[in-house]
Amino acid sequence: MQDPVMKDWIEKIAELARLELSPEELRSYEIQLSQILEHVRTLESVHVDEVKPLIHPIEFLDSMRDDQLHSFPRTNEGLSAVMDSAPELVHQGFKVPAILS
Repeated sequence: MQDPVMKDWIEKIAELARLELSPEELRSYEIQLSQILEHVRTLESVHVDEVKPLIHPIEFLDSMRDDQLHSFPRTNEGLSAVMDSAPELVHQGFKVPAILS
């Protein structure tokens, strides 16, 4: 059973996409499209009124840990012992090369 409306739709879509379809391709796409539309009609009959929408199909648990404050050992000058590994210090912090002029 060939639906003339569906055939017109497929021809119009092919024209817009600048595709040249043979009669066999046109018939093949018509069958595929009718199967897709039939499946959509089946899905429309499913009652989903009480189903909550999902952000993602798999529920993710928050794997991030809470931030925890740890103090570093201090030197005699009151600086963090980590600063001892700095090649140069500026204002009690690491001196880094300028990236903007």
